[in-house]
Amino acid sequence: MVFDLLEKNKYKQLASRFKTSIEDILRAVNVIKGLEPKPGSSYSSEEAVHVIPDVYIEESDGKLIILLNDEGIRGLNFQNYYRKLLANKKALGAEEQHFLEEKLRSAVWLLKSLDQRNKTIYRVAESILKFQEDFFRRDWSISSPLI
Repeated sequence: MVFDLLEKNKYKQLASRFKTSIEDILRAVNVIKGLEPKPGSSYSSEEAVHVIPDVYIEESDGKLIILLNDEGIRGLNFQNYYRKLLANKKALGAEEQHFLEEKLRSAVWLLKSLDQRNKTIYRVAESILKFQEDFFRRDWSISSPLI
């Protein structure tokens, strides 16, 4: 409500609400206008890097479960069009066939590597959860003390 009044320049109402003079409100407004909305920008011009987690821990029916974040790699696959080309030996020359076979091998290797990575991340998260379950069950609301 106060911000709405400030945004709409309703200084009389603000003065009345805070039981002060309009001059005091105007001085406060001038101070606010002079503030830097991004105070850390003077220390670095780099954009903030947002971390995307590999796993999420959620509670369901009283149990903590591990969810892998597969966004970005979901649906990664070798297109059927290229598989069909490889199956039809007469449609390709030897060089094209060799090229596509090599790309298919690379794609299969990548998919297996990603699968292995996911299994490793899951096992690590499982181990962390096993030893740190109390941490994940903690109520992290603002009113909750950290110690």
